[in-house]
Amino acid sequence: MEEFVRGLDVSKYQTVNINWDLLRREGYRFAFFRASGPDKARDWTRLEKDPHFDTHYERAGNAGFVRGAYHYLLPDMPRQAAFFVEAVGDRPLEANYWGDVEQHGLTVEKCESFFEALDRHIGRMAGIYTRASFLNRLGVERSEIVTVRGQRPLWVAHFDADKPTLPRGWNDWQFWQYTVTARGAVPSIPQRVDLNYYNGNSTQFLAEYEPGAVVEIREQLQVIEDAVARIRALLG
Repeated sequence: MEEFVRGLDVSKYQTVNINWDLLRREGYRFAFFRASGPDKARDWTRLEKDPHFDTHYERAGNAGFVRGAYHYLLPDMPRQAAFFVEAVGDRPLEANYWGDVEQHGLTVEKCESFFEALDRHIGRMAGIYTRASFLNRLGVERSEIVTVRGQRPLWVAHFDADKPTLPRGWNDWQFWQYTVTARGAVPSIPQRVDLNYYNGNSTQFLAEYEPGAVVEIREQLQVIEDAVARIRALLG
């Protein structure tokens, strides 16, 4: 869908040696990184900082990517919001902090506790990543803490569809995880990788996440327009 801006999300399950400059040339503009979550390989009851987070964050930023981070939420683990914030540290996240809500055992109350704490830690409204079917089963639409009356930023997963199905409580989406690729389909990433759209065109994306770039583009256009006007005047 050419009208949407493209991005991807990565974690320790993808190579740390991603060629972000190449991906930028391929048209990708934003990336989400797993900052923290369970140590699935060794101990689901233990939280870990993603070992690739720092490298992904730095190298993607150097290539000009807009960056966000997410935490995979567990149902019975204290201090997850604080752990997430500590994993990110003082690194700016242009595309926000996100709670990944998809683990069986979560309840509305546990989601409320996490997002209330995370919003307080970061001083703004964090976003939620989820699938409509999962969130609807929880009945999250009843919770103003989680939905904020549909204002909490929504990153929705719905693969291979013409448009995403939204969970109850939301009327729009900010990001859409629309597919998972085959192995090696994305340059420099040999593993499968999730791809995403931003809900807007490149001008809207720049205005929201790179306002300085929009100003620069407008200034450059004005210079061009002024030059064209002078040439026309000289040609009479």
